[in-house]
Amino acid sequence: MRENEPPSNQYNHMADVDSLHRETINMPIKDMPEKFKPLVNNIQENVYVFHILEGRIKGDLEKELLNTSIENLNLSVRALNGLRGAELKTVEDILNYGFAKLGHTRNIGRKTIGEIKTTILNLKDAPLWEAIEDQIKKTFVKDLLSAQVEELDLPIRALNVFRRMGLQSLEDILNYGLSHLKKASNLDKETIDVEDVINYGLSCLCKEKNMGRKTISIVKKTILELPSLYSEKEEIRSFSSIIEIIFSKISPRNLSIIKERYCYEQNKKKTLDEIGTERGVTRERIRQIIASELRKIKYNKPEEKHLHTLIENIEDLLLQYKGIVSINEIAKKEYFASGSRKQIRFTMHLIIDLYESRYRIIDKYFLTSLCDQEVREFQLKIQEAGLRNQFPIGEKLLIEKIISSVGPASEDYIYYCLLYKEQIIVSEGKVVSLGNLSIPERIKLLMKDIDRPLHFTEIAKLYVDRFGSIKSGRISGHHIHARMCYCKEFILVEPGTFVLREKFKFPLNIKEIVKTSKEILRSEKGISDTEYLISELKKRKIDVGSFNKYSLKSILLQYDDFVGFRKFEIGLSGLENTYERKDLFNLIYDILISERNPLHTKTIFKRMKKKRGFPRFTVDQKLGNDSRFIKTAPATYTVKENITNYNYKRKLISDFAEEWCKEKKRPVSTFLISEVLKERENTEDLYLGLVEHVLDTSPRFIRYTNGFYAIADTMVESRGHI
Repeated sequence: MRENEPPSNQYNHMADVDSLHRETINMPIKDMPEKFKPLVNNIQENVYVFHILEGRIKGDLEKELLNTSIENLNLSVRALNGLRGAELKTVEDILNYGFAKLGHTRNIGRKTIGEIKTTILNLKDAPLWEAIEDQIKKTFVKDLLSAQVEELDLPIRALNVFRRMGLQSLEDILNYGLSHLKKASNLDKETIDVEDVINYGLSCLCKEKNMGRKTISIVKKTILELPSLYSEKEEIRSFSSIIEIIFSKISPRNLSIIKERYCYEQNKKKTLDEIGTERGVTRERIRQIIASELRKIKYNKPEEKHLHTLIENIEDLLLQYKGIVSINEIAKKEYFASGSRKQIRFTMHLIIDLYESRYRIIDKYFLTSLCDQEVREFQLKIQEAGLRNQFPIGEKLLIEKIISSVGPASEDYIYYCLLYKEQIIVSEGKVVSLGNLSIPERIKLLMKDIDRPLHFTEIAKLYVDRFGSIKSGRISGHHIHARMCYCKEFILVEPGTFVLREKFKFPLNIKEIVKTSKEILRSEKGISDTEYLISELKKRKIDVGSFNKYSLKSILLQYDDFVGFRKFEIGLSGLENTYERKDLFNLIYDILISERNPLHTKTIFKRMKKKRGFPRFTVDQKLGNDSRFIKTAPATYTVKENITNYNYKRKLISDFAEEWCKEKKRPVSTFLISEVLKERENTEDLYLGLVEHVLDTSPRFIRYTNGFYAIADTMVESRGHI
């Protein structure tokens, strides 16, 4: 029999067709008498009765549904290709063309016509199914929908059935029930809810092996209980509930001591002496009590992750605000909304003692994870961004322009810096100028209108005349000289004599001078001096312009390939090991490698003074900025050769960080990585400095900002979004 011929059955008689046409001519499809339902249900196998229903279907559908494109009908590829071949583009085109005629189209047979007819009849129920899908999303949040069936507390029988059916998540189970419910007839669709979807989907699984009524009942109960269990879990993780958990871990008789120490009842943090005096005990006893209670709070059971949730939210804020955040900005975050201001203040002061290597409070009001040098650099960026504006300017506009320059940052901290650090001068609601500039910035302003080089004693006199005495405290004429030597804005042209970089006349062939200087130093295989370099450059008929032995060294040291030594000595950074005098890194490295234990910066500097005359802040800067030095504690460093099982720890940290970055799909804090690994591996020697060293020196990771890292490939692809 051909595919499109009507089958020989009891519904293929014209009398039945005529009766259907005559008795139901003005009747909606849903109101047809029972005696005609077998004929209508079998309609996909009998193309000769479709012409009776086409007008009825057309009348039931609204105009917008008639204009629905065939591409949006979710039809099979075979059906779509057949309709495209007949040049039918919308539902209305199909109904006007006629199902009987459509049956003679290539690739369209009885089953395909039945599929098209069912899809069109279900169009009017589309808003209903959308509403049910929305209800499912409201009942089961995204995290629950994506939950794998393996993670649910289900019987082995049910898990085996779900595996065979390819249902991997809760969302798959609900979609399975919804798809079967759409095909059902004789349903009161106006009363369908989420439970009906679950019931219908599970009942359709009854025919599967090992899926009986008892198993279905257990699965249904487990799924329906998930939303309430999830809400309880979320409630436990809320900020206010975590504070209550912390208080519950503290001994009741010591709770008042912890609250007074960490500013729970008042803004001021009480000292150990004050708390001890009130209770008639020594400050040492109070210190011991606090230390004991902090251990109870910090070292919780593996299943208790409340501190991790709290720290993760704080880390998110620090990432958002470039490492410095105020109590106001913490309170604005949704997670902390359930807590009071005193709870937030208490948390700020508590975590700096719990995690002193990561957090601290600066300027009384701000929580930060930055070191002193990073804070100074950030303050300098704020100052530079402020100086770029045309004064006078409105306060709000000034802050907006600074934020647009430095990136997302704490408005409270920017305003604090402008008010108390830069001492802005405000008149009639407008900022007239920045009152507090750094010494190099002030010197730059002084020399801006002077075209000749100035000796530092002249600069000191101009400084006193303009800004007042500089002899108090650490500030002196020689201090100004030292600041200018280490600032790239000034070039040393004679002993103690400087000129502004922007006023220095650079030779047009500066690149050739730098390149040839490298060649000369490489051929010497040792330390040379700038006077010798200038004579060699002249021998090679290279114009050195206004360069002399002072200015040439200042310029060359601004390139990474050169290393400076005492007076006019200079060398190449790649040949330090062949020099009698090693560069700063190798000197520090030799000191650290000679000791198996980590050394404090004070000890390193004392030993350094015996060999070279580097200033203290240069040594500190090198230790902090060079990732080859590993920080084991505040101001304490070592090198990888001194670390036991270094290669094993490196692989452990690198693999864990990569796995977490992929899971979070965003930059991850090294501090969190360190804390989680310590707890998981039950060891204290996976310190923060080692984690930062591993990620800094691994090509698989990119440093983002403020102790956050991301996988290199992921960071490149999403750089614009971040």
